[in-house]
Amino acid sequence: MTGHYPEQLVLSSWNTSLSPPKGSGHAELDFVLETTNRLLKDSDVVYLCEFDAAAKETSSRLDELTTCYISDENHFYGKAVKSLCHNQGCVHHKSALIYNAQLFEKGDEEDQYFYTPNTGLVPGNYRIGQCVDLRFRASGADIYFFGSHWPGHNETDGRDKKSDAARALYAEIMRKSRSNMVVCMGDYNAEPYELPLVELGATRSLKFAVEHNCLYNPFWHYLAKDDGTLCYPEQGVYKAYGLLYDQILLNKQCLQYYSADAEIVDFKRDLEKGEHKPVRVRLKERSRI
Repeated sequence: MTGHYPEQLVLSSWNTSLSPPKGSGHAELDFVLETTNRLLKDSDVVYLCEFDAAAKETSSRLDELTTCYISDENHFYGKAVKSLCHNQGCVHHKSALIYNAQLFEKGDEEDQYFYTPNTGLVPGNYRIGQCVDLRFRASGADIYFFGSHWPGHNETDGRDKKSDAARALYAEIMRKSRSNMVVCMGDYNAEPYELPLVELGATRSLKFAVEHNCLYNPFWHYLAKDDGTLCYPEQGVYKAYGLLYDQILLNKQCLQYYSADAEIVDFKRDLEKGEHKPVRVRLKERSRI
């Protein structure tokens, strides 16, 4: 640890498909926890969406993977789980943020849950994201994590709903970005070049992101590989389609301190239904590149 931040950080995000919308197939809990465990071994922060951390069986099994305790020397070990399950009327947030309790503690700000205003393109309220304030233990500096799972293309008015989500979230992200690190992660149900992510302020250019206080999207290069994060079964084995819906975005303050290497985590297994691959970003202190 040097300065305000660790020399390296690893951030992961995954749509687990464990508690998806009605009509979608559910992933098996054993597989979800096994994959989550694999991510935790190499990650400091993991965001899980379509994941009901408050469900009794999920909660008890998750505790086995993320036991967090304090030693006699007052050192923290293990991972801490922040459940982001929240209901407002018929709108449900089902997600969780798991973080390295040796590096982070919970910040002072309360968790925030965001909904679109009735003044958007599509009337009505629907979820657009959550924000968790974490604090680096060594320095007291805050870092804000915005997790999102936006409406799908097949949903009624899905494209307009995503635009509403981006616009509503943008102002809050920029407010937090003034003097803090901000990380946005999740399943946006939109590719990097599509309008909702542009409206969120995401760009492929690191230089532009720093100069204009935008969000840098390090996953753009996967478009050239025709590689994506959404998989479907094909002849008994998985097939990765070029749908790059799951991404991690970084603000100017992150980029001034860290370089970022993006990765799609390939779990390679037989599928019976569509599933998402996890994504990961490795941050490394620029002076140590």
